[in-house]
Amino acid sequence: MKLKTQYISFVRYIIIFFIVGVLIFLFTKRCQKQVSSPIVMTDTITETFPIPLPSKDIAYYIPAPQITSLYLKKLGIYPNKSLVNLYSNIEKYTTSESQALMLGVYIVDLGYINLYREDENTENYIKSISTLARNIGLGSVFTADLYRKLIQLRNNQDSLQNYLAYIFLSSNEYLKTNTQQRLANLIMTGAWIESFYLLCQTYKEEPSSELLTFLYQQKFILDNLIQAVKIYYKTSSTYDYIIESLIEMAYNFDVLDFKYTYKNPAVTKENNIYVVHNSCEITGSASALEKILGLAEDLRYKIVQ
Repeated sequence: MKLKTQYISFVRYIIIFFIVGVLIFLFTKRCQKQVSSPIVMTDTITETFPIPLPSKDIAYYIPAPQITSLYLKKLGIYPNKSLVNLYSNIEKYTTSESQALMLGVYIVDLGYINLYREDENTENYIKSISTLARNIGLGSVFTADLYRKLIQLRNNQDSLQNYLAYIFLSSNEYLKTNTQQRLANLIMTGAWIESFYLLCQTYKEEPSSELLTFLYQQKFILDNLIQAVKIYYKTSSTYDYIIESLIEMAYNFDVLDFKYTYKNPAVTKENNIYVVHNSCEITGSASALEKILGLAEDLRYKIVQ
């Protein structure tokens, strides 16, 4: 009965993340970049359901960090495994705050290194995730059955990504219902910082208009993340430097200008789906982009040390 309930919850979580993922991907299409000119993106948005307003629960309006990895896979980009946080670093994280942050980081890293095929260090990352989870009181979520399930899925990359999203949501739900939203937010924050860092480093190594557009779209996720964590400002040094760095990053994102132009007809019906046709011009600043890339790297360096 318990496994059946967990499976139903799993399906529910995956549907939620699928919806959020679709929204993120649909905002990110083709764009062309020219020297000394704005970035132009042609965007088609498919709307089949209303978009809910942000909830007070961070887990439901911060997309699963696996979205970034799956987008890299969609573009055919292979992971640079030297970028991930080494599983052997786990011994450095001794406080509940650092362990919650690293739980988010390692969940992202596990999915990232297994984008195309099983990585030789997969089991070590699973062990690290399990250890961190138990240390912050998630033993009832990271059970022996869950551990075995992760081991079983390590050869099935797509299923592994989905199951990591389920674990992500399950951890948040458990901590939230046990008055530990503070730690839940840190898991989410660590995961976003890591996924954004991997995206930024990938863009620096393999710059493309597609990656740049997806990177710029993170502005909206960052704004939501700041709203979720700012209530913890001045409660700990860990939260303080994270929040200050996120806000500085947001200031640099704010120089972006999104201008949408709708085509005629603006809406068409295709296979019983209403499609909104529009083009989006994103005007940015090279110096702001460099600052964002630097802040992402500095913040990630601080949290893993």
